[in-house]
Amino acid sequence: MLKRLCGIIVVLAVLSATPALAQVPAVGFEFEPYGGVFIPTTDVVDESGFARKHSEGLALGGRVTAVIPGPLAIEGNFMYAFSDVEDTPAGTETSANVYAVSALLQFAFSLPAAPVSFHIAGGGGYFNRSGDAYDGWENKGDFAGIAGLGMKVGLPGIFKIRVDAEGYFYSAALSDGTTEFDSKLQTDIVVTAGLVLSAL
Repeated sequence: MLKRLCGIIVVLAVLSATPALAQVPAVGFEFEPYGGVFIPTTDVVDESGFARKHSEGLALGGRVTAVIPGPLAIEGNFMYAFSDVEDTPAGTETSANVYAVSALLQFAFSLPAAPVSFHIAGGGGYFNRSGDAYDGWENKGDFAGIAGLGMKVGLPGIFKIRVDAEGYFYSAALSDGTTEFDSKLQTDIVVTAGLVLSAL
C-alpha cells in the first residue's frame, strides 16, 4: 500500500511539473564559418634599431553561439590568419600565422519586426603566433581582452548573413631565444563576414 501511494505521488509530481518545464524558453544555437581580414596596427617589436611587424592577411574561422532567451548570448570563436612578418632593417619577409581562441558575452538589439539586428560583445581569449618567422622564438602567446560589434541580416529559412569587427588588445613580450624584448601593447583588428546557420 505504501509503495503504491509513493508511486502515485511521484506520477502526480511529474505531471504537475511538465507544464512548467514546457514554459521554460529553449536555448538556441548558431554556427558561423567566416572569412575576413586580419589587420595588425602596431609592431610586435620595436627596440634598439630592430623592428618586426605583421602584414595584413586572410583570416578564417568559425563561431558557435548559444543564444540565451532575451538579448544575451555566449559565443566561442576560433580565428586563424595568414600574416607574414617583415623585419627591419634587414628587410626580410618571412611566412607567419596567428591564431586565437576566445569566449565572448554578446548583447543584441534590433528594431521591432526588422530583419536586421545589431550586437556588441566583450570577453577574452588566447592569441598566438606560429610559422617560419617564429622558429626558435619564445613567449609567442598572450592572453588578450576582446571587444567587438557587428550585425546580422535575416534570410529566408534558417540562415543569416553576419558581419563583425573585433579588436584584440594584449601585451606582447617576445624573445628571439637570445634577447628578451620589452613588452609592447598590441591592437589587432579582425573584420569578418559569414553565413550563420541557426537552430533556434
